[in-house]
Amino acid sequence: KKNEKLLNKRSKITNYYLNFIKTGLLPSFQDSLNSKKRMETKVENDIAKKMERLNAIEQLEFEFSPENTSIKLKRKIPYLENVLIQDVNEWINQMQDLIEETKWETNTAVIIIKSLIRIPYAKSVDAYSTADQVFQDLQKQYYPEENLYFYRNELNKLRLKYFEWIDDYIDAIKTNLTKLGCCMRLTKKQVEEKFDEYFLNGMAFEASIEMQKHKISKVCDMIISIKETESLIKQHLNSKTIHNEYNLIFQLIKFKRRRIRITK
Repeated sequence: KKNEKLLNKRSKITNYYLNFIKTGLLPSFQDSLNSKKRMETKVENDIAKKMERLNAIEQLEFEFSPENTSIKLKRKIPYLENVLIQDVNEWINQMQDLIEETKWETNTAVIIIKSLIRIPYAKSVDAYSTADQVFQDLQKQYYPEENLYFYRNELNKLRLKYFEWIDDYIDAIKTNLTKLGCCMRLTKKQVEEKFDEYFLNGMAFEASIEMQKHKISKVCDMIISIKETESLIKQHLNSKTIHNEYNLIFQLIKFKRRRIRITK
């Protein structure tokens, strides 16, 4: 028998952490290959989406000087013109960060933001006094209140066991929670306060027991604990992949040498 325990391939749980605490089994070489392939595919898809946006969306280039410096920096910012490949809330967050970075005056920010918007939206006032008013109208248009039931349902369906890694689970919660917050007109702080509720809602029973065993009650500490275990699992996955790839290369070299001797 091998000393190393392998992950049960029939397990319906995708999450490596939950599989480990439930069965004590480590991922197999095939699991490491599958994980690597999925990660590479995800990275490729993310790059493809970014390239699609860069190629399809026109950008405005401008210069600005950071506060208390004479240095001029060049930046490009995308127009908001295609909701099929652009996330309205992502764009709003990007613009809010930009306003903070450039320290634009209120009127300047309003003029620039309005000039960048090429999608239709209902204006609540004739003249905006702040950029936040523009953002609020965009959110009302593209994240109407009636959509909150959809995002709430999506959040309630999320389960840690369906995600390989804790970060994937966290990203899914944050993505849907941000959109729910837009529909409910919540502040960033109010959205953040709801994170713990949905995180715990999707935690598996085994994980909850594990946290109680170690007297961990705060969500932030739970995440740290899970990531520490995941770090060891990832080391195991990497070592399995590297070790087996090295063995494969070694076997190929031996095979080639054998063929050379035969041909001679």
